[in-house]
Amino acid sequence: MTSVALGVEAAPLRYGGFWRRWVAFLVDRFLLGLIVAPCVLVIFAPMIHLDRVMEDPDGLIPALAPMLGLILVMVPVIFAVLWIYYAWLHSSARQATLGQMLMGLKVTDLEGRRITFARASARYFAHVVTHLTLGLGYVCAAFTSRKQALHDLMVGTLVVRT
Repeated sequence: MTSVALGVEAAPLRYGGFWRRWVAFLVDRFLLGLIVAPCVLVIFAPMIHLDRVMEDPDGLIPALAPMLGLILVMVPVIFAVLWIYYAWLHSSARQATLGQMLMGLKVTDLEGRRITFARASARYFAHVVTHLTLGLGYVCAAFTSRKQALHDLMVGTLVVRT
C-alpha cells in the first residue's frame, strides 16, 4: 500500500510490528502508572487499618464507606485520563503516544493520514473488545498483513513506522 498526496506517490507504509507495538504499550503503561498509582493509593489507604476495623464488625461499614466513595470518584477519573491520553495523542500532529514516539510508531487511517479525535476515541474504546479476547485481539497484529490488532480492524486504523 502506498500513500498518495497531491498526486505524488509517497513511499510505501511500513507497518508497526507486534513487538515494537508491545514495547510502546509497556512504556505508556509505565508512564500512566506514575499518574494512576497515587490515585490507587489514595483509594486503598483506608485499608491500612482494616485489620483493626475487622475486630469491631459494627465499624466495618463506616470504615469502608470513604473507600467506596473514593472508588466511585476515582475510577471514572482514571478512565477519563487514560482515554484522553490515548485519543488526544493519537489525533495530535505527532499521531502517537509517548511510548509509540519512542518506538518510532504513529497511528493513521487506512490511507496513512492523521485520524480525528472521534476515531482515536473509537479506537481507544475498541480496546475493550480486544481485552475481552484475553489478548488474542492484540496477537492479530503479529499475523495480519498490515499488522493490525483487533481494535485497528474495528475502526480502520494502522500503526505505521515513522
